[in-house]
Amino acid sequence: MPSRRYLQSCESERLAYSGAILPHGSLLAVDEQGRIVALAENIGTFLGGTPQDWWQQPLPEILQPLLSQVLHHPAGRLFQHGVWLSEQGCVDVHVFRPAAGDMTLLELLPCAPPQRPCTEPLRVAASAADDLLPQAALSQLVEEIACLSGFDRVMYYSFRSDEDGEVLAEARRESVAGSYFGLRFPASDVPAIARLLYVQNPWRLIPAASACPVPVLGMSAQALDLSLACLRSVSPLHQTYLANMGVAASFSLPVVINGRLAALLSAHHTTPRYLEVDTLTRANQRLRTFVGQVQERQALYRSRLLGNWDSSFGTLQAILQGRNVSTVWAQFAAWLGQMFACDGVVGCWHTERRTWGAWPLEGAALDYLDDWFGWACHEVVWQEDSLCRRFPDFPLSPVAGVLAIKLSLGEGDLRLYLSRQALVSEVAWGGNPDKPVEFHDGQLGIAPRRSFEKWVEKRIGYANAWAPESALLAMRLRTRLQKQFT
Repeated sequence: MPSRRYLQSCESERLAYSGAILPHGSLLAVDEQGRIVALAENIGTFLGGTPQDWWQQPLPEILQPLLSQVLHHPAGRLFQHGVWLSEQGCVDVHVFRPAAGDMTLLELLPCAPPQRPCTEPLRVAASAADDLLPQAALSQLVEEIACLSGFDRVMYYSFRSDEDGEVLAEARRESVAGSYFGLRFPASDVPAIARLLYVQNPWRLIPAASACPVPVLGMSAQALDLSLACLRSVSPLHQTYLANMGVAASFSLPVVINGRLAALLSAHHTTPRYLEVDTLTRANQRLRTFVGQVQERQALYRSRLLGNWDSSFGTLQAILQGRNVSTVWAQFAAWLGQMFACDGVVGCWHTERRTWGAWPLEGAALDYLDDWFGWACHEVVWQEDSLCRRFPDFPLSPVAGVLAIKLSLGEGDLRLYLSRQALVSEVAWGGNPDKPVEFHDGQLGIAPRRSFEKWVEKRIGYANAWAPESALLAMRLRTRLQKQFT
């Protein structure tokens, strides 16, 4: 997997405090008295004059009403379309206040005329990820965003439980070579620091990926917090990443489902391409409709799931009938095997151990995990798909996946280990994730991998992944058992 040095480089970038913006727009920072205390070096393109002419001056009169409007706006930010700046023409204005500080920031964005729509046919591919993300819904979403934006390629880039990304749907022009559909990408391609910024913003547009950033002037003591800025400059690492993919322009829409960044709608174009705020807003509205539909499906699915679980817990209660787990171990373990679709079960009480199934965790491997989970781990429910990945010195075992539960019963502390055997599997990656580091001229230092062609990894030491609801089911089981025996 990606080297530690590369991961540290990605996560240590001060993305929100770059001190620079993208060159297609400009920026002003205004203090509580309405004076301009920071501004982009290119401000004259939009307001006329030079940066020195505007430094410590009042905000232009046409923009002043926006300051009070953003204070009362429920979203904490405001997009104003078509503000006329006399001879400099018309702009879209984005007004927001950073979470910390007493300043208001205004971004001036071009009111570009609508670009000619692309009539080239699209190739659309999608997979039915699960009942919550049906194939037809994913296909329609990427196709509509591709038509609306005119970008060459639009992907539904889903984040897996291990934080890797996977392209579940793709719409691309027929002239665009190569497909990323079905490929997986390492978590370092979208580091955690970038994911946090995606959650805070409705979109991220980079109309010219190779363009030089414009410095922000006037904040020598502390850089401006650009977390909410549409114009935040591009990380040098990300610029190299896009260049290696042959991408000249990109835009992304965060797919936030129940407060979690579940995916990105990621669009690429082979030439620079700008989207005005109106187009981006319509794309965001279409995505919000999709998210609403997914959340409705999730609520219905959860309701049905809980109903099924309640019925199954009735069966469990009939098995136990107030008896100790050890007394009815065979029936109890078989019930666990069916509920969690596991290959083996181990129960540990002090020095006693009971097993069930074809592939229970045993021997040195069980000793290792029980020492860690029973005494060092503070979680009461824990799951892993690859024990050797999680613990580099883990003893050799045919078991790779474990869901562990610990609780206190009348008969003492109980630790349950539900196991799945290791399988040989293939993962199709977008480029070799083991070789992301390439040395440059000493200025950038390291950069993402050059190739994103399909690279197939033969995997050993991994089990079939636990379903997303497995941990929730385990917690409910634990609660039921605690209530029954205490």
